[in-house]
Amino acid sequence: MVDFHRMLANAGIEVKVFTNKEGTFKAAGMPGAPINDDHAAEFTRQAQRSFDVFRADVLRTREGVPDDAMQGQVFDGHQAKRVGLVDALGDLDYAKAVARRLAKGRSGSD
Repeated sequence: MVDFHRMLANAGIEVKVFTNKEGTFKAAGMPGAPINDDHAAEFTRQAQRSFDVFRADVLRTREGVPDDAMQGQVFDGHQAKRVGLVDALGDLDYAKAVARRLAKGRSGSD
């Protein structure tokens, strides 16, 4: 997230945010509004919650994926296969063929 409030202030642009007294997180991350420590902590909590859900989903369907493969990095196909994040590599036609086969299996017909 980019905090533009200083840049805008230097350009003579003032952003005013109006909220109710309970609106601690209203406009958090809005362009031009400063990001305070409470906002940063909430963004961090949200990111952690999203990761926890993602990690649980991956591990539920792909047992054995190592923790060091779940640290926010980007993998190419070969790396993803090596750490167990994908079953196979292929082109678009291969992916369509797999999708058709899986769809037929779910409909009960082969």
